[in-house]
Amino acid sequence: MVESKGDTLQRILVFLGIGSCIFVLAVNGALFHSMRTREANTNGAIQTMRNFHSAQAIFSYGGKSNYAATESDLSELCPGNGSGFIPPMLVTMQRIPYGGYIMASIKTTPKTPNSEPTYSIVIVPQVQTGLFRTGDDCFYVDQTGEIRHSGSPTTMPDANSPLLQH
Repeated sequence: MVESKGDTLQRILVFLGIGSCIFVLAVNGALFHSMRTREANTNGAIQTMRNFHSAQAIFSYGGKSNYAATESDLSELCPGNGSGFIPPMLVTMQRIPYGGYIMASIKTTPKTPNSEPTYSIVIVPQVQTGLFRTGDDCFYVDQTGEIRHSGSPTTMPDANSPLLQH
């Protein structure tokens, strides 16, 4: 049986069509996975901010008159129960990402005769741009316990940023 040029062209077109479909499905799958990962990272980041606020409250009321100035301070042993204020993996957040986020800053002001102590913590996505960024938002928490967000993975939030409605 002799193949014609038209027959070969048809096979090439079918092969290219199937290959294109597989490529489109693979790209869509990767983008969907990236989107779902960012959603999970965002939920984890919000819980991390709640954990940091709780840890600061425990640190402050646990016989100390100020807030912890570093994440290492928060990892000190809690008197009487032998467990840290926060999980050990969060202690290294400034150097190692946790759930796609890293700690951008932790700021404290000590108690004075005229003012109460304050603190603020900001966490940001480790990868802030591109299709495979690790988060879609940045988060801020302070001694009020209210979590605020910037609405952007590249904008640092502060005390004037919108409250998180989550």
